[in-house]
Formats: sequence, structure tokens, C-alpha cells
Amino acid sequence: MVSLKMKNFKNKFLPLIALALYIFAIDVSDAMAAGRKHPEAWYVEKYCSGEIEHSNVDKTRTDCLVDGYSIEFDFADKWYECLTQAGHYSILNKNEAICFLIAEDPNDTIYTNRAQNIIDNWNLPITIVIVDENGMQSIEPEVTPLLK
Repeated sequence: MVSLKMKNFKNKFLPLIALALYIFAIDVSDAMAAGRKHPEAWYVEKYCSGEIEHSNVDKTRTDCLVDGYSIEFDFADKWYECLTQAGHYSILNKNEAICFLIAEDPNDTIYTNRAQNIIDNWNLPITIVIVDENGMQSIEPEVTPLLK
């Protein structure tokens, strides 16, 4: 009787456990597979001097909320996500939008230029800050006091 229960357990739950472990392994390895030096959260912790992961009324989360700014962090190749999320969060929080683009590779200028072109062409009220693990490469002067 015990062996029958164990067999049922193995048949029902082991595939679910294996699937959960597989999904976890993919999630953890995403940063490494994409050639990331650090996960996004590392940059948020390093540069945000305000509230990290602010909960918004629509159940989304602003990466960093500080002194009248909603700041979204994203890797440079996800520039479009950074722009749209920063804009969305600034509407929800009734403040200004900042998009921190994480450039870990010199070739990331392709993406940062695309983001700046969209902002310039459509006159969007979003500030772009380009950062890497060593510091900020380009920043609006009024944003500097907000950072760690």
C-alpha cells in the first residue's frame, strides 16, 4: 500500500517539480545567457536613492521612485520597454519619467541612440540616463542629486 502511494506521488508531483526547477534554471540563467555582467536589480540597488519597487495603483512596480521622478531601469537592448514603462509610471505617479539604460557593451550605443531618436522625434518628456557598472556616462545635470 505504501509503495502504491509513493508511485502515485511520483507520477503526479515529480513532473511538476521537474518543470518548476527547469523554469527556475531558465530564469536564473537569463542574465548570464544574455551576456549580462549584473542583473538589473544590481543597478537599481547601486543607483536608486529613493524607494525601490514602488507599488503602483494598477499593480505594476516602479523600479525607483525619488523626489518627483519615476525611474525605470532596463538593459539598453530593451530600450523600448524602458521608455514605455517610464512614461506609464510617470503618469501613474504624476511626476517626471527617467529611463536608465544599462549599457554593458560599447555596441549598446545602437540602442541608446534609438531611444534618444524616439524621444527627440516625438518630443517625449522622458530623460535618458546611460549607466554601466562603473558609473553614469551621460546624465542631465538636474538628475545628479537624486542618485547614490
